[in-house]
Amino acid sequence: MKERVILSENESIRKLNERLTDAFYEAYPDVQDKNIEHMVRNFIQVVNGIMDVGEKVQDNGEIVHMDVANSLVYWCVTNTSLEEFIESGSSKNYRDEQRTHLNKEETEHLIKEFVARTADWLIGLEVLKEDPVLFKRFVKGALAFGADGWERNRGMLGY
Repeated sequence: MKERVILSENESIRKLNERLTDAFYEAYPDVQDKNIEHMVRNFIQVVNGIMDVGEKVQDNGEIVHMDVANSLVYWCVTNTSLEEFIESGSSKNYRDEQRTHLNKEETEHLIKEFVARTADWLIGLEVLKEDPVLFKRFVKGALAFGADGWERNRGMLGY
């Protein structure tokens, strides 16, 4: 029988950081190394901060797929140009401060922003799934920042 090696917290985080770095390089082969390193460093800081919060959150059972979806949507939309526009009615990214709608260029800007964040988030989720304890802590932490009260039943969401 193969004995399972239990890593210390620091060792687990170090291995996670190494694996995230490798995953970013694999996912973005056309991006310059200095840009990848910057992207990875920023993402790892976010992941580690979220996991710190996740460790402090009361454990309310298992993670369901809607928890993952809610955490992904929250983190891919929060602090974006869209949120800035909604909160203030304008954004530094939009030319006409008096409008209440977005033009085609602005919409494309938002879509690119969401896609980039979602792509990074999906890479992170794939890596985190390799360690179920860290994965659960990450999702719990991500929800705790602002999506913990969101609907967990897909059938209740209408559009």
